[in-house]
Amino acid sequence: MSNILEYKGYQASVEYSTEDGVLFGKILHIPSLILFEAENAADIVSAFHKAVDDYLEYCDNLNP
Repeated sequence: MSNILEYKGYQASVEYSTEDGVLFGKILHIPSLILFEAENAADIVSAFHKAVDDYLEYCDNLNP
């Protein structure tokens, strides 16, 4: 698994926390700080997709 994910034109970096035992990520190249986490690789992809979808919904609500 690459440490960069892509979805709907957005990218995120993913790292593993040995301290917490979880994967965590951050959406890149946007002005907002959007973080997500999961316990395994399959779930981190889903968490990233949800984070992007939530961010897009938030942006739509700012500019109706």
